[in-house]
Amino acid sequence: MKKGLRPIDERRPYLFAGGDVRKFLKDHNKPRQPTGFGEIFCVACKRPTEPAGAVADFFPLSPTNGNIVGRCPKCSRRIFQRIRKNEIARKFSNLTVRYEDADVPVCAEAEPLRTEPSDEEGS
Repeated sequence: MKKGLRPIDERRPYLFAGGDVRKFLKDHNKPRQPTGFGEIFCVACKRPTEPAGAVADFFPLSPTNGNIVGRCPKCSRRIFQRIRKNEIARKFSNLTVRYEDADVPVCAEAEPLRTEPSDEEGS
């Protein structure tokens, strides 16, 4: 009500006309900002950005999709984007994508995230 949405009458509970609510939301919602090739949206900076060092990690959530996770080069916070596995090579081919599950390579230059102890340590 403070931003211009007017109720049908002044009694509580406030009731609003559906068309008025639709117009209000359309006028007040910010448009989505599409990400470009190799970019992930940083919520803190409020802009799409390429991950720091051109490196991102892929964490599968299901057999078909997962999250691409990187670091914002400006604010150093983690940045995320949900993506289908079959789109990684097309949308993020300019990045080095490391995979949590090394058994499912999606891209030839991918490095696994899994670290295993070496035989040289504490033998």
